[in-house]
Amino acid sequence: MRILVTGAHGYIGGKFQEYVSTQTDHMVERLEVRTNIWEEKDFSCFDAVVHAAGLVHQSARSATHEDYQRTNCDLTIQIAEKAKREGVKHFLFISSASVYGIVEGVIHKDTLPNPQNDYGKTKLDAENALRGLHELSFVVTILRLPMVYGTGCKGNYQQLVKLARFAPVFAAYHNQRSLISIENLTRTMCNFLENPVGGIFFLQDPQYVSTCDLIADIARGNGKKIHLTKFLNPVIWILKATTLQGRKAFGDFIFAEKDCCIERFG
Repeated sequence: MRILVTGAHGYIGGKFQEYVSTQTDHMVERLEVRTNIWEEKDFSCFDAVVHAAGLVHQSARSATHEDYQRTNCDLTIQIAEKAKREGVKHFLFISSASVYGIVEGVIHKDTLPNPQNDYGKTKLDAENALRGLHELSFVVTILRLPMVYGTGCKGNYQQLVKLARFAPVFAAYHNQRSLISIENLTRTMCNFLENPVGGIFFLQDPQYVSTCDLIADIARGNGKKIHLTKFLNPVIWILKATTLQGRKAFGDFIFAEKDCCIERFG
């Protein structure tokens, strides 16, 4: 199988290429889409396109709604339409749990999207447009992801890495989070490409993860030990009560159903 992955420098695309090159016989090529050069690329020799490029809020704090719309929605549609026009059989789109607009709580498979920021809104707009492109000869798979974690991961995960490296003690505050490791994600992406299914899917690790346990695991991976104590839990209560970042990091955020298909495209 020949797979084209958008985003020449993205974390997920890079890790996916590493996995495929070491664990399969498939061939992966990465495509730069920050300029219009991608429009000249011949897609006809590829069996699948993985669209992993996008504008995320952590790395684009000054971006406007138009920036998000152009990158996360318009570009996605243009690449998908080109792929379909040139005979690609499968389009896999990396979306986000941000489409739900929830930072704390429980999501079920019938929970309706209600994005609250430009990132989530433009990801949902792209999903809706891709739904209309799906057909038997052009399978569209959409993966809604919670926070991705793993070595070298960027975004919110890096804040946890900093805590793990420099904090000698941390609160033993045991919340529950739906997360997905980069290893689990890349393996699952490959499974979807080898067995194409049209629809929207929520991916997560088999077990929910507590933020404090994740920080302790990161510390152990760096040869460091953190002491967890309940005496610091009031600090977490204050952060949750007063800051959005506190709720994002230490609130419960879970998808109730495991390995869940949100919607199957006919």
